Amino acid sequence: MTDVTLPNSQYTVAWICALPEERTAGDAMLDATHSGPSEVHPGDDNAYRLGRIGKHNVVIVCLPLGCYGTVSAATVATQMKFTFPSLKIYLMVGIGGGIPSAFHDIRLGDIVVSKPENSLGGVVQYDLGKTVKGGHFERSGCLNKPPPLLLNAIADLKASHESGRGTSDFSDYMAEVYTKNPHLAKNYTYQGRENDTLYDADYEHEGGLTCERCLPSKSISRKLRNSTRPVVHYGIIASGNQVIKHGVTRDRIGNDTQAICFEMEAAGLMDLCPCLVIRGICDYSDNHKNKRWQPYAALAAAAYAKELLCVITDERIFDVPRILHPHFSGRRKYLDQIRDSLDCRSTDQEGAIVSVFGIPGVGKSQLTLKYAVENRSKYKYGFYTIANTVDHWLSSCDNVAQALGLPEAASTEQHKRTQALKRWLSTKRDWILIIDDVTQSVVSLLRDNLPQHLGGHILLSTRDRYIAQEFSPPTSCIRLCEMDPTEGKELILKIYSRNNSSSEIAEKISQELGGLPLALEQGTTCALQRCWELDKFFKNLQENKRVVIGSLLENPHHSDIITTLDIALTTLEPGHLVLLNLILMMNPQALPVQLLMDGAPNLESTLEPANAVDDRLDTPPQEIQKWAVRFRKRFKVLKGPKMKAGPAEAKGPTRRPERTISESLAEVLLSKLELDTAIVILERSSLVRRTQNGEVWVHDLFKELLQGKLKDEERQEFVRCAGKIISGAFPPSRHETWKICNSYLPHSLEVMALLDSCDLHTAETFETMHAIGEYYNDIGRYDDSLQWLERTIVGQEKILGKDHPSVLETIRAIGSALSMQGRYDEALPAFQRVLAGWNSIDRPEYGLKIITGVENIAIVLRKQEKYDEAMEMYQLALNAWEREDDDGKYDSRTISILEGIAICLHSQGRHDDALEYYRLVLRARETTLGKEHSLTLQTLYNTAINLRTLNKNDEALELLQRAMHGREIVLGAEHPLTLDTIFATANVLHRLERYHEAVELYERALPRAEIALGEENPLTIHITHNMAHDLIKLNKYDEALQLYERVYARKKRILGEDHLLTLEMAKYLQIFRED
Repeated sequence: MTDVTLPNSQYTVAWICALPEERTAGDAMLDATHSGPSEVHPGDDNAYRLGRIGKHNVVIVCLPLGCYGTVSAATVATQMKFTFPSLKIYLMVGIGGGIPSAFHDIRLGDIVVSKPENSLGGVVQYDLGKTVKGGHFERSGCLNKPPPLLLNAIADLKASHESGRGTSDFSDYMAEVYTKNPHLAKNYTYQGRENDTLYDADYEHEGGLTCERCLPSKSISRKLRNSTRPVVHYGIIASGNQVIKHGVTRDRIGNDTQAICFEMEAAGLMDLCPCLVIRGICDYSDNHKNKRWQPYAALAAAAYAKELLCVITDERIFDVPRILHPHFSGRRKYLDQIRDSLDCRSTDQEGAIVSVFGIPGVGKSQLTLKYAVENRSKYKYGFYTIANTVDHWLSSCDNVAQALGLPEAASTEQHKRTQALKRWLSTKRDWILIIDDVTQSVVSLLRDNLPQHLGGHILLSTRDRYIAQEFSPPTSCIRLCEMDPTEGKELILKIYSRNNSSSEIAEKISQELGGLPLALEQGTTCALQRCWELDKFFKNLQENKRVVIGSLLENPHHSDIITTLDIALTTLEPGHLVLLNLILMMNPQALPVQLLMDGAPNLESTLEPANAVDDRLDTPPQEIQKWAVRFRKRFKVLKGPKMKAGPAEAKGPTRRPERTISESLAEVLLSKLELDTAIVILERSSLVRRTQNGEVWVHDLFKELLQGKLKDEERQEFVRCAGKIISGAFPPSRHETWKICNSYLPHSLEVMALLDSCDLHTAETFETMHAIGEYYNDIGRYDDSLQWLERTIVGQEKILGKDHPSVLETIRAIGSALSMQGRYDEALPAFQRVLAGWNSIDRPEYGLKIITGVENIAIVLRKQEKYDEAMEMYQLALNAWEREDDDGKYDSRTISILEGIAICLHSQGRHDDALEYYRLVLRARETTLGKEHSLTLQTLYNTAINLRTLNKNDEALELLQRAMHGREIVLGAEHPLTLDTIFATANVLHRLERYHEAVELYERALPRAEIALGEENPLTIHITHNMAHDLIKLNKYDEALQLYERVYARKKRILGEDHLLTLEMAKYLQIFRED
């Protein structure tokens, strides 16, 4: 009976065979057959049989008739992997030639299974190597071994066979075949002991189809077995591209490799898709071999493979991180409440979502993790995600999709990855998903990414009651409160784990800390580190309980955790405290340690040589001591380390107190060893967490409270230092620095905002703002670029004056951003002002700046279609600058000017002349910059557009495809230039009448354009319109009509109902509907 067709992604087992008899045996093992496949990857010539064995969906494939060996097997497997992307288990099942020995009593019909031994992975390619001196053959290379899943399964099966504990085995499956398929009984049954004879290795066959003429005296006597049931042997299998039919050669190779079986395909698979090789023995690899035993041996191997699959359980993925606190205690009421809510709202067809909300540090994450771990037996799948930012949520979704092995997980398009996960969550059951720390910024995305009908359970945690209520009904919203005194006492005693600990004191400590689990855990851990008994811990708490400070007065719960911070701070030296306070200013969520190191040298510019500073200082030493006391009092340590003796006790010059922070930071950050040591100490204080990627995290609650401890003057000093570090770390925006810019950007934005609020900007920090604006421009965020650059110019002109070189550079960047937005009338005066500014500075080193200014003006004139004026400017720039080196190669500036000339020639209709320039520029850029550089990709695109105009569409397509793939990697899938390149590529495919491919590209580009550019952007509208046109070519009229209606609606909204283009579209739409 044939089932409905399943998606290719649901097949996880590959069953590969070489002969038709092996394919027949494999087909007979299917519990159910499926139709399909649902689709076949282009270039896949295989023929498949689909079905189910136990809980596994299986793909059976056979090598082409007469095409055997390692190469053929590798080709079949490669094509198979493209069509069935979710395959995880690979089996090579069929017949083989036995290598009997004193150690392995192998008979015809027995089964050999590959097993790693010594340094071999289970399969050895015996014919791969070299012949050396004396004619000796040396094997080379080592093949991969089967994955642990299969090795564990055969170990379990082997033990089951030896103990006899299995409820059924492969011999039962063989018997079932004879019952269900009587026509197979003759050839696929046991062929009799009388037809199983092993001869001396050096005795050759006497001729004929059988061994009737062979001498019985040359046969080897073997002990009779009590049963005809096949025996399973585990060991090395020899694989090569030849059939072994020679007894002496068989024994020689067997002795050399310790192999117990020959076959011809596995060596082509092991490194491509590590598999388990299962062979039924049909001959003894000598020239007495015939085909009599092949069907039975194939069936025996297939039956073993089926039994193996039946012991491999359905895949279980429980990817919940091991971050559950080892001292978790109490909270039973809430765990039961979660269970009851999930059970109450769940049905056989529908899952449920429960939201947990509460104040920071109350244990929301720990509670959801505890429930998942405690109930993991109920679920086949378990995942943990974090949703405090859009990036974290999308990254978590990607991790889940990858863990599930979803085919779309490899897509470069974010929406495809998240939509694939959304479909999985709606169709699969028996899963639990934790969504931790949901914030308002992610709510809209969550609504889009979560299916309306769930197949499993979701536990959502958030600080915001309104977010909780948005995703769950009131009965499934659980407010998590502080621990009651009894629960808090249990947690403290569990962490303390000392026999003489007082239960009464522990309960009082819990009350003093307000029952907040984070505060209880942090405080008790610090007490243990300082070797305090509980009574001393309680006494210090009473003496140092803080009053709620600043804005935190609004939240009474925070006042309790302040005490926890004070205790944690006692473990820190002043140098560590200043580092912590610096980190707090720099958005300490995934803050790269490398950023601190990159910016550290810039701190030195704030420090002057000691003598120069001291000559101008008249601050008395006692003032320095007062500052030290004030510093210590600010952090109010309980009994922390004393500060070193101040300048009053030292001989020699003194320093201004406010410089101490800069000096302390420089001392730590300029030494990698010192920085690593300081971060380890901060980690041990539990205030900071560092990831394996070298990123630093500080809990939001700690950040808020610690920043509240600073006086205004101290805060301003840390902001100044943070500005110095960001200015030293954030690089100029170039192709090779974009990854660094992206990594440093959120931290730079945080510091720039603090500099704004404190009015602490300098010429240097304005340079950083300029760099941020340039980076935004390079990645296609033109509005953000202009905003930052315009803010920069206001500050720079105020500090530096209107004609300062830095001001001119920022105006140049503004002109570039305006030009990218098509605002040429505004860009031109900006570039003209820049050119006039450089001309007014009589310094030869600014010659290149003048040439650049001329070129920028030429670009704008060209885009304004003033080609003659543009060509004049380009020629002026070229005459002033054109340079070649000794090899006749142009420098980068000359190449840029030449490309501008090429674009002008193209725009003037001089396409053949333009092509000569383009080819020259392209060769030069590929040589100097490389094929993947953004400027090379730009020239590829321009050259292709010119070729398209000349109707050289095949060559244009080749260049556009290179540019498209390159820009997707370098600029990103949603960059405007990437989208424009996809559009141009699809247009050339249309010209070549390759409409299917064109539509595929439009389908790829349209959702990206709608997100990145907006639905009313001209490029988005062009993509929509052209896609509809190509759909008509494919006779998909309904889809085309929908797109045309979208184009009309957008033109009507943008241009108005009476605009000529809107009227033309309306008329076309009317004709199309009538036709």
